[in-house]
Amino acid sequence: MQWNRFVERTLWALWLLVFGGAGLWVVVGSIGYFNKTGWLPNEASAWVQAIGSILAILVAALIASGDRRFTKNNIRAREKVVIRAVEERCLNAFDAIGALNYRLRNHYRPITPDSPADVRRSLERVDEILRDLNAIDLMSMPTTEVVECVLNARAIVQMCQRIALEGWDPRPAVQAREYSPLKVMLEQMQAQMTNLERCATSV
Repeated sequence: MQWNRFVERTLWALWLLVFGGAGLWVVVGSIGYFNKTGWLPNEASAWVQAIGSILAILVAALIASGDRRFTKNNIRAREKVVIRAVEERCLNAFDAIGALNYRLRNHYRPITPDSPADVRRSLERVDEILRDLNAIDLMSMPTTEVVECVLNARAIVQMCQRIALEGWDPRPAVQAREYSPLKVMLEQMQAQMTNLERCATSV
């Protein structure tokens, strides 16, 4: 969409340059002819050349301004794509933590190779998400807010991983009707996704 708009503006600028330039030279030639025949004073041709130069500069500035706008729009579109990609990773992390949280409700002991297969698979999924988050290049992030969200998401997933490997205290679960050992982590991950949505709209 941005590329089509740039091409359209460039064609209009070229059209203006070609046909406007041709029209300008017709006017310049006419004035030169009238000046040669004595119908105009000698200074008229110099004024026409000066005006033509100014118009050429204005057209060139117009084209350059269109190029800058196109570049800025491209950068903005790229930044939104990057933020959306990070948001997608955080959403995957949220889903993986939710699945692990569901498995850990009835499994408060540390996860080992002897743990039930579904519990181990949930932890493996969290491990994969952490690898994905660690693979994100922080230097390519558009703003410091996005970098902070990535770092927070990594810390949240690492905390979930540690809770699963070390186990959790089952005593609070006795007093709760439906206990969620990773509830706080889920809320924090949701907050990161909200921050990323805000970053995407502000770009």
